Amino acid sequence: MRYTYVIAYITICGILIKEKLVDNIRATSAFSILVNESTDISGKEQLAIGLPYYETKEKNVKEEFMGFVELEKTNAQTIAVEINRFINTVNIDANKCVGKGYDGCATMAGNDCGVQKILRETYKKEFIFSLRLPQIKLRGKRFK
Repeated sequence: MRYTYVIAYITICGILIKEKLVDNIRATSAFSILVNESTDISGKEQLAIGLPYYETKEKNVKEEFMGFVELEKTNAQTIAVEINRFINTVNIDANKCVGKGYDGCATMAGNDCGVQKILRETYKKEFIFSLRLPQIKLRGKRFK
């Protein structure tokens, strides 16, 4: 198979999988937004977006990674615009958003001018929680 065909096939599979996930989230009664900003290896600022939601058929909470959004700037206004753009692009009802989770930095979780304050107007039924990722220290260890 030629390289371009492989890339096209993977791209199509990704689109179909994402459409199925979005359909599941649209059918749910509640979802949350988890976001984390990071710089990739090439130096580009990226926003990782995850959507936990209540799966009504199986009656449990599922969490799906939805993808990365490239950020031109890392200020609160730009990040809030990109989150809204993502939710609008996939056509998910913002009224079903019951929570947002951030990494706890002031840009994201700031009460006065952070992303949570800016988005509070759009997502009125939500609660805010801060994600504190534990620091993992990897040490070389020989296993027998």
